[in-house]
Amino acid sequence: MNLSRAIARLQISGDTNAGFLRWIFASTQFRHYTDLTCVGTAQRVLNMIDLWRFPIPRPPLPEQKAIAAFLDRETGKIDALVEEQRRLIALLKEKRQAVISHAVTKGLDPAAPMKPSGIDWLGDIPAHWEMGPLKRLAVKVQTGGTPASVALAEGNDDELPWFTPGDFTEQLAIATASKAIPKCSAEEGEARMFPAGSVLVVGIGATLGKTCIARVTCSANQQINAIIPATDVCAEWLGYALRAQTEQMRVSSNASTIGIMNQEKTKALLLARPPLMEQKKIVSMINALEERFDALTAEATRAIALLHERRAALISAAVTGKIDVRDTIDDSTEAA
Repeated sequence: MNLSRAIARLQISGDTNAGFLRWIFASTQFRHYTDLTCVGTAQRVLNMIDLWRFPIPRPPLPEQKAIAAFLDRETGKIDALVEEQRRLIALLKEKRQAVISHAVTKGLDPAAPMKPSGIDWLGDIPAHWEMGPLKRLAVKVQTGGTPASVALAEGNDDELPWFTPGDFTEQLAIATASKAIPKCSAEEGEARMFPAGSVLVVGIGATLGKTCIARVTCSANQQINAIIPATDVCAEWLGYALRAQTEQMRVSSNASTIGIMNQEKTKALLLARPPLMEQKKIVSMINALEERFDALTAEATRAIALLHERRAALISAAVTGKIDVRDTIDDSTEAA
């Protein structure tokens, strides 16, 4: 067997159970020990001499086997519960997107008369909605750029947030960027300035189609198209409507090697637009829905954190003898 120099191969004695030793190395005590003894900054290294010095509690062999079997069984139960919570979070995300997509493409009234949209993937839309290209919904569509001076954002009054795709979050509204440019760069025409309320769409790369709304006056790099909504268009509704078209943007991008949604392709996106008051009602419903989904997701995330804490505490208690598992020894454990 050939091993990397980064892996230590231990040959254990006959009175040591490999499963028990594995749980020792998974314990909080061993992790704390390595945190204290590992050397290096960019790549932490545990020296062999420090590994040998780690004090390992060693109960009788039958008890080691019982501890290993107990932890295999109990952590398996915890891991299954964690996986259930992760599946729940994934299902909540899918459900959230499905409900939002339905609201911005079909409206809130299930009894509303419908008409064909003329687009296969969209199907029927409410009869009173207007179908048309995005350019009819916008005052302007512009692409960002990179001026000569870009630096880490410091929050100064004389700087302008400069958004990149990495600044986009799952939340629709964003207000802070990791980098900034001097306001004079935009005022002098070296960079483009977008007003607060602009809808920002990633036009290239792995996150093509990702959409957010700038809550502040800002700038952006060349990977982002900024849409300044018309007065009869609610920015939040447009943001949600474009999020529902992420897959369509990827399909319609001129993707030979890498997908690109330039200004013209962005302007040509077809959207079904409800009247302004209905747009606002849709946004209010979605915002209330987002709060409920966020609360459920946060609850599942907390449950995962608590289960991880329980798992770590169980391992530490078992391998240090704080809980007695000898009564869990059965015939199969004895034979192991």
